[in-house]
Amino acid sequence: MIQFSDYADFYFRQKEKFTLIKLPYQISIIVACPSGTSNESIEEFARKIEFDPKYVELIFVIDPPYSHANETKSITNTEKYRILYVSKPCGLLAVMYDIGILHSKGNWIWLLDIREDIKHSYIASILQTTLSSYTDQIPVFINTADNLMLNTAFTDQPHWLDLFYKGTQIHFANILFPRQIFSKHGLIDPHIAIFENSPQDFILRICRYIDFQRVIVNSAPQITFNNTYDTLFFYWVDIDRRVALHPDFIAAYLLDDLDQYRNQLPEELIQKVYIEKINPYFTRYRHAWENLNPLSLQSTPSEKRNVLLLKTDYETATDVAFRNYDLFSESQRSFKLSYVQSAYLPSIEYFYDDALILFRTATHDCLEFARRINGEGKPVGYALDDDLLHFYELGESFADFRPGHPAYDAMVESMKLADVVICGNGHVEDTVQVHNRRTIKFDGSMLPEFLNDTNRTPSDPVFKFGYAGGGYRIKEMRFIWPAIEKICSEFGDKVKFEFWGIDSKALPGQLPQIKCKPFTTNYYDYLHQLSMAGFDAMLIPHFLDPAPRRGKNPNKVYETAVAGAIGIYSDVPTYSIVDKFNIGILVEEDPEAWYKALHEAIEMPQENRKEFRERAMSFVREHYSTPALLPKHEASLQALLFHGATRNFRAKNGKPIAMFVFPVIGGTGGGEITLRRRMEAAMQAGIEPLVVIPEWVTNTADINNFEKYLERQNLSYETALFRAFVITPQPGDDLLPLKPEEDSFRQLFLKHPVALVHSAGYIPALGKICSEMGITHISSNYGVDDRFEWPMGALPFKYCDIVHSDSVRYATKWGNLFKSDWAVLRDIAPEDLFVDGFKRLHSNSEVIDRPIRIGMVGTIMRRKCNKEAIQAVIQLIEEGYPIQFTLHGSLKADLDYVNECHTLIENHHCADKILFSTGYVESLSDVYQQLDMVMTVSTHESFPNVIKEGTASGVLLICSHAGGIDELMVDGVNGIMVKDSSVPSIVQGLKRALNLGDEQNLWIRRNAYHLACQEFHPRKGLNDLLAIYNQVLYSTGYSSARNRIAGSRTRARGLFVEPGSQSPGKWIIDHAPYIPLSTRRVGQKIRYEFVAKHNLWTQLNIYLGTHQRQAHGKLLLRILSRHGELLRERFVVLDDVRDNSWVSFNFEPIRNSENQTFLLEICLKKRDSGTEISIYEGSPRVPKLQKLLRRIIAQFGLISHGDKLVYRASFEKE
Repeated sequence: MIQFSDYADFYFRQKEKFTLIKLPYQISIIVACPSGTSNESIEEFARKIEFDPKYVELIFVIDPPYSHANETKSITNTEKYRILYVSKPCGLLAVMYDIGILHSKGNWIWLLDIREDIKHSYIASILQTTLSSYTDQIPVFINTADNLMLNTAFTDQPHWLDLFYKGTQIHFANILFPRQIFSKHGLIDPHIAIFENSPQDFILRICRYIDFQRVIVNSAPQITFNNTYDTLFFYWVDIDRRVALHPDFIAAYLLDDLDQYRNQLPEELIQKVYIEKINPYFTRYRHAWENLNPLSLQSTPSEKRNVLLLKTDYETATDVAFRNYDLFSESQRSFKLSYVQSAYLPSIEYFYDDALILFRTATHDCLEFARRINGEGKPVGYALDDDLLHFYELGESFADFRPGHPAYDAMVESMKLADVVICGNGHVEDTVQVHNRRTIKFDGSMLPEFLNDTNRTPSDPVFKFGYAGGGYRIKEMRFIWPAIEKICSEFGDKVKFEFWGIDSKALPGQLPQIKCKPFTTNYYDYLHQLSMAGFDAMLIPHFLDPAPRRGKNPNKVYETAVAGAIGIYSDVPTYSIVDKFNIGILVEEDPEAWYKALHEAIEMPQENRKEFRERAMSFVREHYSTPALLPKHEASLQALLFHGATRNFRAKNGKPIAMFVFPVIGGTGGGEITLRRRMEAAMQAGIEPLVVIPEWVTNTADINNFEKYLERQNLSYETALFRAFVITPQPGDDLLPLKPEEDSFRQLFLKHPVALVHSAGYIPALGKICSEMGITHISSNYGVDDRFEWPMGALPFKYCDIVHSDSVRYATKWGNLFKSDWAVLRDIAPEDLFVDGFKRLHSNSEVIDRPIRIGMVGTIMRRKCNKEAIQAVIQLIEEGYPIQFTLHGSLKADLDYVNECHTLIENHHCADKILFSTGYVESLSDVYQQLDMVMTVSTHESFPNVIKEGTASGVLLICSHAGGIDELMVDGVNGIMVKDSSVPSIVQGLKRALNLGDEQNLWIRRNAYHLACQEFHPRKGLNDLLAIYNQVLYSTGYSSARNRIAGSRTRARGLFVEPGSQSPGKWIIDHAPYIPLSTRRVGQKIRYEFVAKHNLWTQLNIYLGTHQRQAHGKLLLRILSRHGELLRERFVVLDDVRDNSWVSFNFEPIRNSENQTFLLEICLKKRDSGTEISIYEGSPRVPKLQKLLRRIIAQFGLISHGDKLVYRASFEKE
């Protein structure tokens, strides 16, 4: 989250209260200077203002340029004016104004924008006014022409409030503000949501409370009449923010948070504002905010889930593995974790959370509690960050903890029971899969507040080695002891060692250079001590055997970064990332090798040591900090919900089956590639894919490569008869399903019960049959002509539950076409590209005298403008630029176009400098490692895969503005943007790229890599995928997913089932003892009394009428005790409800419900004006007058008390 103090930290460090500042000046003139303002512009503006510095204070507040994102400046004083620098680039005038106001020391405050053309005579009028006006009024300066437009008598004051609401816009340059205005009413709101209209918001806020006085000045700037505001504006104006924006409290004000106003804004508007304002701001300023983690973009925000973490004993692993994420997310995201220890289990009578995780538990009590929650239909997970299954190999302390021991067996049974086991690493996952194949990996993380700047120099000439890890590795320390002795002997008092958590008596000997100290169990205090310890190098010895040691996570990598030290690690799989990313020294398990490594660290030049520290810190920030790994953490929780909702669709291996339907299999189309990557991601979460391809492709040359691909994934495939549209349909295309296609899918679904279907492209028969059979369907659809509409007006069937694309532009377009929910999933770049990219961006490779390697990656086709790119490169080659241009991709799409490209190259004799690479490439890494720059200059795209892959690979991107590219790429910040796809524009873009200085080039590529880590990394892709799966599975409230657990295929998506369809063997059905005789209109709230006839009440069905109309919105049921305590709350979506039909509310069983009286509250939420709902009752028909009274009660939202509710209630058999 962005706090105001993040932009003005230098002010708040001064700790001078605004209301206590002495005021030596009559007026403070505050001039906002947007990014790029030159010193010349400031000097020129200052010359306009002739003033006595004893009475007038001139302050310029400068928004720093993009390239200074991490450079902090504060205050610069001159004889005539002061310059204040915003701490980070912000682009928010309100922030600049507020910083100036906080620093000001004048009785009057005048707010200006340096871009405004302010006349010298007007400035003189303003200064004169400050000497003659009272500070209990606000002078408003209006020129004569504008005054005539106000249409009021000269002696009368305009009706300001009315004018403002009607769109009259008066600029800050026209107003003088008394200083106390800001103390009484707060500063100008710097929230991103209102940034375009923050001045008018402020004026409207205060004009009710203070007198605005018109002052006619001919040279006053023009005001604007009939201005229009967006929908948010008038909602926002009515929010009381006086306390939040008070100068003494604004430091903590959140500029990007909408939750703080959730109760004062319509829910749909909040989502719209986030998508249209907050997220684009993040895109533009992402480079300045490395710890921001944008929320998902989707039509309907996901509901927040509460998860209870249950553990037997507290360990710091709880903080590392779970609490860090909860602290960082500040409950603003998809999950809220709570922690409890098993000692409190007897006091938990009702389980309020949505899911349960057992963390390393091995007791019968925890197992029984998990069984209870599992039986209530809620997801249960097990988390394991150690190889506890083999702890007995560690020796006597754990010898009894083996198969057959009650605690061990309870642990194993807990794993078997779990819907998913969340595993700390690959080794732990392998050991767990013997008992449960539904696994997903997770990692601990480091809070960003502990990842401070590594640009430090040792203050002590003595080289200091550190070790922090308790006595767990005493065997390793004894093993490397000869190396330590040798170093101490060789370097004497020039080295020292500090061991945390090791008893000096356990060491093989005593050396004067060695100090041992206790290891704190307070994790955050430990990190603080580590950051202050002054270690130059950290020792991390780690044996490969026995097996439990292979289950350890590489936590010491990020702890070493916190210490600002070089890490010296054992060369074991746990620390394979050290070699992969070159962030430390790896040592073979040999005392002599350890001696050489310690010696190397001591003798390493200071510059090299600094490079190691900076590289390690950059790695941890991008790949192990809490914001970086938040998607991975959330993915494990999403997997828990997913597996809990799909218990009935598990294959023999225990994994739920998800069908992936591929429209093509050539391996070159973007949609197919991304579906492959998503399927591979789903497999990492314990999902079993069922691959389906069209029958016709089995007779093509592509089938051999596709079968090899599936074989590598250990998968097979099924075929079906179907057509698919992967590009914009053309006039005359038959867009409706054919009966043979429908029959083909119908037979496939009867053969394979699946939890859901995920397809790419538009496949008419698949959508229709999924809809008919109630099968959850997720569709991936990408670029489409913005003008396309269905020729039949609308599809005559529901196509999918949710559609996703890789840009807001096309996600919303497809959502409108399918009339479904939509989501933006940016898609996945292969993980090995991120390794290559990091190395490229954080290595000091020597400059090689060779041509600049530019490439295009993807099928050669006209819309990708390969020919124009070739023409541009030829022009640059002829101008003398040293370039090698390679086009990687298939030539099959348009052979005529390919021939045109070849001819162009030959005619200019550039065949040795412009090359085609068309062979099959096993790894994209091989492609991008051979390139320095990559172009994507298409006229039509969705969001090109080459941008996802190129940013991850660390190359420089040259991009067009096609499709959704502008949603993430910012010119000069994370890429070079060309104006259009013409040859001159491409030439200009290439020249800009080729002429960048080395520092600017690296800065842009690192920003692009940061973008890739946040948007395209597999951990983000998996979380996004599981999130939309769960959005559909849980879309009608928790009961929808619970129904899937309960077992009825017909209930998988719908809540609208006849109660009698439930299995009589498992349920007791109770009917109302009367028939429907009358109705009661639903308004704000209807209350009924209900007496349950049996225990374990779990379902209520009521009979509804929609007055022969299509209903929209939600019907909410709240079940309360007779004393008013809320017990259950569920809702149903009304869009599919028919007139005179049953609606079912499913909920967790209410124990001891027999003969208990409950209060039922029923109300409508989010309905439109045409929706009217009535509930059937068993009371006799009421007279017309009473019926009219009921309608009035409903219309005005009054509470109605119902009688004789027509119901059917279901109870689980005990």
